[in-house]
Amino acid sequence: MRSAPSEISLARSVRLPAVHSYLAANGWLRADSLQRETHEVYLWSEQDTEVAIVPASENYSDYGTRIYQIAEQIARIEGRPRYAVLHDLARGTEYP
Repeated sequence: MRSAPSEISLARSVRLPAVHSYLAANGWLRADSLQRETHEVYLWSEQDTEVAIVPASENYSDYGTRIYQIAEQIARIEGRPRYAVLHDLARGTEYP
């Protein structure tokens, strides 16, 4: 079993374009009316109570933690292990 620190380290390696691409390709809708300078917001298309808040910069000190949390959300919705989602994000894979 992987530890949270190793997964957060992997999350830090995920590039923002990969996160946006993954979310758009897998049923998340960008909520343009909720965008801010510091983040972008996506809503899960099948349940608009699920919100992914994507940081606007990879340079934020909590970037790895935020990507880790997004991967946790995706994993729960897709029924997949969090590490598998992080791995796909890090590789830029648009699973499933």
